[in-house]
Amino acid sequence: MAADSPSATGVEVAFRTGVVFPAGNSVTYVALSNDVGLQIPMAIDVGYRINEHLFVGVTGQYAFGTNGSGVCASGERCLANGARVGAEIQVHPRGRVAVDPWLGLGFGYEWLLSRNTSNSGTTSLGGFDFLSVDVGLDFALGKLRVGPFAGFTMGQFQQGTGPDDDGNSSTFSVEAKSLHYWFCVGLKFTLLP
Repeated sequence: MAADSPSATGVEVAFRTGVVFPAGNSVTYVALSNDVGLQIPMAIDVGYRINEHLFVGVTGQYAFGTNGSGVCASGERCLANGARVGAEIQVHPRGRVAVDPWLGLGFGYEWLLSRNTSNSGTTSLGGFDFLSVDVGLDFALGKLRVGPFAGFTMGQFQQGTGPDDDGNSSTFSVEAKSLHYWFCVGLKFTLLP
């Protein structure tokens, strides 16, 4: 085996970035796009390549978001960022080839943070991602793989925090639960074992 050839097994690390589009509702009758616009995610995947065909790992992501259509009043400066942690399995049906298609399945937990920076009011919603599906195509550059991917995530917010009538932070349960979705396109950079 050549010195720059990857091992069939071992620890594998990947970095992903791209653009995320919101869809569905954050709560019943309130579109997720009302709370957040486009997001730019920075994600890290860390796991173990069991063999040429199977990767199992964890993922963490922080996304810098733009304002949704209903978040900010005129003249205010707002932020709508998100975070996610989860677990995933990736299947590489062709093994370690120069052009490597793959499919990923996972689940996790996410937070959506909306902050009005003019009055420091911060609200957040949190809940489970029931399903995350990614597909991609990696191109070999020695131990480094680079390629495009597309992703879909389905989730539901269960709880939140925000200022109460007195301006104090309080936790609440989301009563009007609804499904929401994230669609992502981007690039993945993978360092093989």
